[in-house]
Amino acid sequence: MVVAHCFSMGIFDFFKRKKQKAETKEKKIINLQDLDNWTNDQLSILKNQKDNFHSIVKDRISNLSTEIEQGTVSLYNIDWDKIKVEERIKQIVKENMSNYSSHLRQLMIELKNLEESNLNKEKIYTMFSAFEKRAGTNYQKSTYLIGKEIEYINKSISLFFKDIDKIHSDNKDLLYKTETLSAIRKNLEELEESDKTIAKIREEINKIEKEANISENELKNHETALNEAKKGAEYTEWKEKTDKFQERKENLKREIQTLQSIIDFKALARIWHENPPEMSVLTEYRSNFHLTFHKEKGEVLTRLINSLENKEAIKDAISKISDLEKEIKNINTENSPSLNLEEEMQKLKEKISSLQERKSAEKKKADKLTLARTPIINTITSDIGTLNIDIAVSLFKYKIGMFLY
Repeated sequence: MVVAHCFSMGIFDFFKRKKQKAETKEKKIINLQDLDNWTNDQLSILKNQKDNFHSIVKDRISNLSTEIEQGTVSLYNIDWDKIKVEERIKQIVKENMSNYSSHLRQLMIELKNLEESNLNKEKIYTMFSAFEKRAGTNYQKSTYLIGKEIEYINKSISLFFKDIDKIHSDNKDLLYKTETLSAIRKNLEELEESDKTIAKIREEINKIEKEANISENELKNHETALNEAKKGAEYTEWKEKTDKFQERKENLKREIQTLQSIIDFKALARIWHENPPEMSVLTEYRSNFHLTFHKEKGEVLTRLINSLENKEAIKDAISKISDLEKEIKNINTENSPSLNLEEEMQKLKEKISSLQERKSAEKKKADKLTLARTPIINTITSDIGTLNIDIAVSLFKYKIGMFLY
């Protein structure tokens, strides 16, 4: 097999990638603001050289194609009658030779159709490796009878590999510089896109801050208005009624607790255990005294405690609770005269809180993008250094960090 043969000769060793080193020269200083333009200018300058490189590779591929075509033609001119083997074996070799030739022609078509970006030895190596997988068996079976005839093709491919390696070796500085400049430009474009995204985030944060400032000023104005309203007679009167109402409610709660504490429910259970209706009420009282008392207004309870020794104290407590409930009912508890203002203030507080959450979320987005930029920046700095170019790193970091807040 031709590729196997090439391996035995060490041809594919030519495709091992060698790390390129920039020549030791005095470093050139490029102004930060000129970095984008300088990269594009350098790529433009190198374009003619790169085009010439591509042209040389294409010509060498074309020559190989011609040689392969000549070699395959000679295969079909073999005088099979002179080969003294079984016809069955001849037929097997012919079929495999035909398939091998077909694969060779397909390989030549693929090589000729390579785009400029793929005109490099790594891509060519990959294509020959794929060809070996497709045509390896055909090659081995063909060489059983016509190994000498195929040797011409082997030598053409071997020489092709040597020439391709030499072409790349002669242009190694051009290829390395072009590849490095292209990588720098790509990374600069990525940083530029990042800048645009972060700028939009910054604009959004500014909008949020402006909206929050407006709401905070409105809230301060409302607070001032509320403080003034609290000094007025209307609010003072409403506050006194509200405080009185709350005080009576607390007193009522305490009186009901006191009433519950002075009733002996065990004694009442012994008295009324044979009376299901009364026992049912007592069970409700023991389960939830406050709820049951408000539900039946203490009327049944007053009757049930008549057999207790402290019934008068209990009745007085029930009466006191009744009086408190009436007093509470008669207190006119209208809405605060500043209710609308207070509701507006609450809405503003909720709005400000929501805006702060949005601002925090936007800042997190910017922080995430900032972290993602670090390895890109390091790569650019490293690549520029290999080209003997110096920039002020601090200024470079300032530029790419100009979005910070």
